[in-house]
Amino acid sequence: MASNSNSSSSNNNKNPLDDPDVRSMLDDVEDGGTIQSEHDFGKWQKSFLEKFTAFLDSDSADKARASYATFSKSSDSLIKIVRQLQRHIDQGNLSVDKTTVKARTGLGQLKATLTKLVEELATLLPTTASEIRRFGFTKYHMGAVLVDDGFKQYAVMRYCRALLKLLRVAALDQVADRQILDECDRFGKKFDVFCGVMESLNMMKVCRVASQFLHAELIEEADKFEALADGMKAASASARSGGLKSGKGSAAAGEMPKARDVTSVANREAGKDDSSYETVGYEEQDEDDDASSYETIESIHTVSSYEDVVQDDDSSYETVEVISEPSEYTTEEEEVVVSDYVTDSSLERERAERAAARKKKIEERDARRAARAAKKAEAKQAAKVKAREEKGKLHSEEVSRSGIVHGSGQSGGLARCKNRPLLTTFDPPCD
Repeated sequence: MASNSNSSSSNNNKNPLDDPDVRSMLDDVEDGGTIQSEHDFGKWQKSFLEKFTAFLDSDSADKARASYATFSKSSDSLIKIVRQLQRHIDQGNLSVDKTTVKARTGLGQLKATLTKLVEELATLLPTTASEIRRFGFTKYHMGAVLVDDGFKQYAVMRYCRALLKLLRVAALDQVADRQILDECDRFGKKFDVFCGVMESLNMMKVCRVASQFLHAELIEEADKFEALADGMKAASASARSGGLKSGKGSAAAGEMPKARDVTSVANREAGKDDSSYETVGYEEQDEDDDASSYETIESIHTVSSYEDVVQDDDSSYETVEVISEPSEYTTEEEEVVVSDYVTDSSLERERAERAAARKKKIEERDARRAARAAKKAEAKQAAKVKAREEKGKLHSEEVSRSGIVHGSGQSGGLARCKNRPLLTTFDPPCD
């Protein structure tokens, strides 16, 4: 980010938006204005930052950049997690009927990342005097950082919010915990606050123009996700009210519909032609690949520095089936509650079965150990008995030999005296 080292201290205390040159440059950023390409935006960006940063002190600017760098890491993590959840739903691993361990882990990661991101987003744009003192910079410093980065994180947040909206309609509202859904709502509200602060800085139009020329792929995808989510909601509402005719259909609860089919349903509901919509696939890059902070976005017709072109096969998309019978649930809220109950019961049943299996294995192991210990103790006892018998046998033989042996001298006389119970007059005296 450019910085004017010759700016005076009085300039550092001035509102940059009060400067006529700054206001004029912001007014130039309009749809159909002087910026018609990425190159034009780069030239405007450089000139604007030279003017704008002349009113900002460098120490606070450094703190703003550090805060933005921390936020960017969390934001880049979020885009990976939501894409992983999308794949889990597409593969049937995250639904009312089935939730794998990896999918459940992904939900936990989503909650933790959203919580962290919301906290960091709150520190990104201080709006009160106490926040400015605590964070060490103003919203003008952060505005300069955002312009310098081309509003990349705005595009990432917009993409993540739109994809989360679609995933919630497809499955998350039925399978995720209330805390996870609350964090999704908090993230959406904080993003709206962010956009409001950008409006107060007269930079929201800069944000839109930067997204148009620098991050068009993410913004286009975000628009499609929101259209799909709105179409699915409308189709679901029509199905519950029994208003759908045969052939229009809606997505079943817990099933992630394919992009082309859901878009077609939404367009038919609105009376539009769906021939202009193209199917887009997604593939995550290796996490060790630092070529881009975005994961690969594969588009049919466009090529950018962030993506590889992949031609999708329409045959892989399934037809959305018609639900002609009215739902047994009267409201969406009631359906969600019942689905959560079923999911919890299924999980409890699986846990109970695993616990019973573990208990059985432990009991079998303990029985084997007890049998080996008993066998070992029995063998040890038998060895002791045999040893005593051998010892007794040896003693008896020694006693027998000592009773019949007549030796000479002191030792022979002592032996006879010890083994004779009674002395008679015919016995020689013991020495």
